[in-house]
Amino acid sequence: MADVGSYRTTVDGEVVATAEDERVSFRIRGEVLVNVTSQRLNATARVEGLPGANPGGDPSETYLDGYTAYMECARVGWERRNLSRSEPWLDYTPLGQHLALLNRTEVYWRGTDTVDGRNASVVVAYPTKEDLEAVDLRSVGMAERLESATVENLTVTVWLDVGTDRPIRIRRDVVGSQDGATARANGTYRFTDFDAPTHLGAPEIDGTTWATGCPGA
Repeated sequence: MADVGSYRTTVDGEVVATAEDERVSFRIRGEVLVNVTSQRLNATARVEGLPGANPGGDPSETYLDGYTAYMECARVGWERRNLSRSEPWLDYTPLGQHLALLNRTEVYWRGTDTVDGRNASVVVAYPTKEDLEAVDLRSVGMAERLESATVENLTVTVWLDVGTDRPIRIRRDVVGSQDGATARANGTYRFTDFDAPTHLGAPEIDGTTWATGCPGA
């Protein structure tokens, strides 16, 4: 990935949480455009099936301009965060984040597979909660979610294109618990359009900009 200038990611995930007689499930779908050369990222995500969510509403948006992150608030305005410059910028993107996670743990060979007609090598890793915290805390808005939760099982599976050695698909499976509730979450990331022309304009950041987190989050 050292010489990659841009790429595109689509995300499809599901979360199922249970507590006593209650069960909640929802899906997350998103798209991420990354221009590594100009250090810009534009991500959109939509939640489907979560009680209280607006299924017909616009997707929420996250925008990175260098080491400044803007996250659209559900109620009003945007949250603005300054990211640490001590980390490589690529690690704030989905692909860099997963590779940083794999670099912290053992990985195991699982043979070969075919993904969208391409031959792929398959490796799997079983990071710890500490590994996940060390990497995801570089991301945006993850600290509070991970700090009080128990991660009981985490599996990361990566499909690598045998021709380029670049990841073409990553799946993350997590089982965790918090306050008596158990949750199972999975997310599949598909990576395409490496080095394709990618122009990312800044979104219209209107309304209030919050430096202390979105109100009511």
